[in-house]
Amino acid sequence: MTSELLPPTPGVEHLTTIFRRISKGDIRIPAFQRRLVWDEAQVASLLESVYRGFPIGSALLWMVRGPILRDAELDYPIFPRSEPYFPTSYILDGMQRLSSLYGVFNYLQDTSDPRLNMWFNLHSKTFIHRDVMELFDQPFCIPVRSLLNPRELLEIQGRLLSAADGALYVDRLLELQARFQEYMIPIVTITRDNVGDVVEIFERVNTSGTKLDTVDFMRAVTWSSEFDLNGQLDELNASLDEHDFALDEQTLIKLIGLELGKEPLADALLSLRGESAQSLTGAVLRVRDGVIRVAKLLLDRLSVFSSDFVPYEGQILVLYKALMQPGADLNSLVKWYWAVGFNEALRGKPDHYVARAVRSVDDLLSGKVRGVEPRLDLREIDLIERRFIQGRALSVTVAGLFAQQNPRSLLTGQTIEPGTFMYEPATSSMQHICLLPDVEDALGQKTTSAKVFANLFIPSVDDRTAMQWNDKLAKSHLVEQTPAEDVLASQFLNTAAVNYLREHNYRAFLEERARLMLSAAANLVN
Repeated sequence: MTSELLPPTPGVEHLTTIFRRISKGDIRIPAFQRRLVWDEAQVASLLESVYRGFPIGSALLWMVRGPILRDAELDYPIFPRSEPYFPTSYILDGMQRLSSLYGVFNYLQDTSDPRLNMWFNLHSKTFIHRDVMELFDQPFCIPVRSLLNPRELLEIQGRLLSAADGALYVDRLLELQARFQEYMIPIVTITRDNVGDVVEIFERVNTSGTKLDTVDFMRAVTWSSEFDLNGQLDELNASLDEHDFALDEQTLIKLIGLELGKEPLADALLSLRGESAQSLTGAVLRVRDGVIRVAKLLLDRLSVFSSDFVPYEGQILVLYKALMQPGADLNSLVKWYWAVGFNEALRGKPDHYVARAVRSVDDLLSGKVRGVEPRLDLREIDLIERRFIQGRALSVTVAGLFAQQNPRSLLTGQTIEPGTFMYEPATSSMQHICLLPDVEDALGQKTTSAKVFANLFIPSVDDRTAMQWNDKLAKSHLVEQTPAEDVLASQFLNTAAVNYLREHNYRAFLEERARLMLSAAANLVN
């Protein structure tokens, strides 16, 4: 029977046996297991479960016969660093538990993760972190690491026996030691050579904790000595950062796949390991140039100054694929981009949905791919009732809508450069005109923020400073010192809207602004 068909091998091992395997390098942490995320309370709860004999779940290991995975590089190396020997096993599920337990029992001051400095109070029979230990409890507390350190354990026993009720505390100490020495953990080991199978197994069993995706796994697997994926991704993003367009590593790998004729799907991307080092290196260089072309298009045509203002990864993939083809229809591409942002058309869409859009760019732009057609589905009521939330698709797209208006300050009339609010996301870059009670009056209900879309405007940097001391400034200035029509129009305002403000008709004010904003959005899409 081949390893591809072998069923998982279940077993049960003592905690101390698992520790020995880790110390020898037989159990390792793969690179996709990013870091220890548990806090001190979670670690203490885990120790409490072991102490009380409660089950803490099984660990899933992947046994490999050769250099398939890279080891994780953590801020605090919990497992000992050593060259792997084969066969060896990597943790697929249970990393937080095994790392916490091993780290606690091998804690070293100044070199270990501070969260793992756990102690046991022999008087109250509780686990606590050293930093929260009370002074009067110190005589009864022992470091958990001492339970498997014979010399340190003997020293502690001697200290306890010299104190009142020392024999009682020594008995509790030895009972504590026995419980950890006798504790057993179910271990399930899989032996598979197919990386895709292992990715799927991980995703099925690891419903909580670290979510493994294909890119995480690709960063973890070893490549040829002539091509280091991790180093290439780091260099690529360093280069793109100079253009304010650094991208998520997952997106970069998908773009590398596009350059090599792969769809942005897990199975297809895993096959990149079969490409030659020369082919992969060339693809990385082309991705750098291709992303710069995408960034230039977004800057020149949409006033998008950084990748932070691109709502969906799918938009980048489609733009990139379209620009790979000579003579791309830029006008249709830009209209489609606006429609997707305004309609939030890619929200929650699975990878295969995006892959289909990328696969058929021409059909996409002509409206033949359902759900992401280049038409506007946004409604006036959406702009009236929904609020600005930093980073959300509609929010960053509305910010881009303002950028297309070449906004001018409502207070001074000066031109506001899009780079001041389309470069780095900041909640202060979008401010409200009507106050919260006004908006609640308009909506006829309580709400948490005055920043509904139809109530927003773009302040200049100086405006933001002034409004820190007076959040009524924009509203009062509009009513008392109404700017010129061209200044109003640059912020989706007109005389009618200002008159509604004067009359305290806030619903009509929001409706008028929503109409103006929707009309501008329709012009961009249609």
